[in-house]
Amino acid sequence: MVDERFLRIMEDGLAGRKVSKDDCIYALSFSEDSAEADYAKVNADRYMRKCCNNTGQIGVQIGVITGPCAGDCKFCNFNESTTTCEPFIMPEEVLSGYVKEVTRYGDVTNVD
Repeated sequence: MVDERFLRIMEDGLAGRKVSKDDCIYALSFSEDSAEADYAKVNADRYMRKCCNNTGQIGVQIGVITGPCAGDCKFCNFNESTTTCEPFIMPEEVLSGYVKEVTRYGDVTNVD
């Protein structure tokens, strides 16, 4: 069963209504294996497909700077409360190599 407050928050967001900071924090408090996380992922996918006429682009995200995050979202592996990862900053020459590799075929439309 999905939490009622969570459902209201999701419905408000999908309808374009303003969602408060407290509601956002609440919505991010559920673990990655919860019914709420599944609900959010399914609806994000549906919303994206509707907005983009069911088309997509190939995007790449490279973790240039990682480490414990103070946001402490319960679904995230980097939340400060539980992560064992150490802070990391990728050297510029390594990043350059990754960007060249992922863009070499010309099909990636966004590198973030």
